Amino acid sequence: MNSAHIHLLFNHFPILGALFAAGVLFFGVVLNDRKINQVGLVSMVIFTLLTIPAFLSGEGAEEIVEDYQGVSHAAIHNHEEIAELGLWVMVAAGAIALVGFILQYRKEQLHRTLSIIALVAALAAFGVFARVGLTGGEIRHPEIIKPLAVPSDTGADQPYNGEREEGDND
Repeated sequence: MNSAHIHLLFNHFPILGALFAAGVLFFGVVLNDRKINQVGLVSMVIFTLLTIPAFLSGEGAEEIVEDYQGVSHAAIHNHEEIAELGLWVMVAAGAIALVGFILQYRKEQLHRTLSIIALVAALAAFGVFARVGLTGGEIRHPEIIKPLAVPSDTGADQPYNGEREEGDND
């Protein structure tokens, strides 16, 4: 297993994890349930920790794919810049969640307020990481950049109608 495998394995955790934590926190806040809030806070911390290997494996993944035909260095750079911002937003959200979890035991009346703050932070992390995921997909997935277009033999892009051409044996 190389850095690209690790990156592909872990890169979904920040996106889906922040969304999951935000969802749990939302229900905890709406229901004013301390236990649900705690699950949301702990899940935010766990998904923050799972973000670290995704970020750290990115450089190695870049080394593997940067010379592949069709890979844009500009797309890699854009992804890298947004991923760094995403890491800091996720770490901030995880830190807020951790502090919120600890303070809930000391000041029980704060559990709702702390969970609302963590919910906003989790939504911010999800928003940034959704963009990180999109820019990452643009590196090797042309369908994201130009949906439903496939290159033709003439070099011009033709809309894909879902039918195979004669000789396609996929």
